[in-house]
Amino acid sequence: MATTIDEVLEIADPNSFSIAISDLVAQSPRSLADLRPGERAVWCVSELEREVNNGGFVIFFMNSAGDLASETVDALETVGAHRVASLLREAIAVFPPPGPATNRTVREAQVEALPDSATETWNRLDEQFFRYPDNLSGLLRAHVAAHKTDFQ
Repeated sequence: MATTIDEVLEIADPNSFSIAISDLVAQSPRSLADLRPGERAVWCVSELEREVNNGGFVIFFMNSAGDLASETVDALETVGAHRVASLLREAIAVFPPPGPATNRTVREAQVEALPDSATETWNRLDEQFFRYPDNLSGLLRAHVAAHKTDFQ
């Protein structure tokens, strides 16, 4: 297992790189609130990818990753994943204003109260996400390389 940012950046396989960088950030001695900007962007993007791949946007919003939904849009833009950011914006838009709560329990109730059209929208967005309109691994690699000091 890669334990330094240099070791992670040496990993050639995109999937292995994505897992290793996610693991490295998850094992940071800093709390989520104290992560450096580069780490925090990786955290948000990695959590979105993990949750959507594990059950779609509904799972993203039902789990703790959804606490950072708005910040995840910003993180996607920061790393250059503009198409995925657009998908997440559309997924967020199914919530009535002011959008999804940052508190998981409140957000779960919001999700349960959404009309069937929300599920239909999320299913459509899931399919678009699964086609990977942005190369998340490549974009994360470039972001990490450009912000290496945030990971040391």
